[in-house]
Amino acid sequence: MASTDYELVIPDTFVFPGQGGQKIGMFRGQYEINPVVREMYDRADEVTLRRLGRKVSEVSFYGPQDTLDQTIWIQPSVFVASSAAHEVLKRRGIKPKKVAGHSVGEFAALNAAGVLDFENNLEVVIERGLAMDEVGHEASGGMAALLGMSQRKARDVARIFETQVANINSPKQVVISGIKDNIDAAVSYVKGLEIRGIDASVLNIPLAAHSRLMKKARQRMNKDVLPYFDFKKPNVDIAFYSNQAQRLTDPELIRQHLAAQLTKSVLWYKGVSLMIQEGAKNVVEVGYGTTLTKLLRRDFRNLVHIIPVEQYLSSET
Repeated sequence: MASTDYELVIPDTFVFPGQGGQKIGMFRGQYEINPVVREMYDRADEVTLRRLGRKVSEVSFYGPQDTLDQTIWIQPSVFVASSAAHEVLKRRGIKPKKVAGHSVGEFAALNAAGVLDFENNLEVVIERGLAMDEVGHEASGGMAALLGMSQRKARDVARIFETQVANINSPKQVVISGIKDNIDAAVSYVKGLEIRGIDASVLNIPLAAHSRLMKKARQRMNKDVLPYFDFKKPNVDIAFYSNQAQRLTDPELIRQHLAAQLTKSVLWYKGVSLMIQEGAKNVVEVGYGTTLTKLLRRDFRNLVHIIPVEQYLSSET
């Protein structure tokens, strides 16, 4: 199956990116030309101005970069961009049968599935960012991608340097998470191996997401945040796949998962494999950037059509 024959293909599966690829100006062009995108950012601005003292559009479009890179802004910025892109597709009658999100991208997936409405979802994302940021200030953490290395060897590196496997994005891309000094040491070690095809790089994420260091954030979300929001079942015709490679339908299990995912690994490759086994054929990354698109092209290009979202994001609605 050719992964780029998308002209007449309608997507049946939406995937939503997580943090790490944020840049000043993200989605600014779409905001300027697309009234649906502008409407979504205007709605989001009301929430973030009240909760965080600034408009998410201002931070996303104009920065400065060190502000956008803060956890409290990365997460709402990524969520709003993805939700705005989804709203464009939705109003054009393009609806998914399957949705999944990478890390914070799960919240945009839940929005698409009808589990939480946009404003309430954004409130939860803000609370998540605040909880993680508070923990991040208590312990200086970071994350790094190990490239070209088997999962077994990546786990060995994580163990040796007292870090934790945070994401299994593909058979040869594993992300580790932990204390920043340990992350830096692990990256130096992998680079020092000087083995062709094997490399490591520190990610632009200022804390140790999906690790035991997020225990306090998990407890705060589980006790003080998530119980106060009304989670619904996913729409009957949309399947939600979690970062634990499970299809979840029960609102309470979804609520529990959103707290637990803060300290658990993101099993992205396994989750995408499950979606394909259960019928995913035409996949589009909904949001800013192409991080998930690159993973799909590398690992699944012969199994699914991969459709660029840009073709849907014109000024016409």
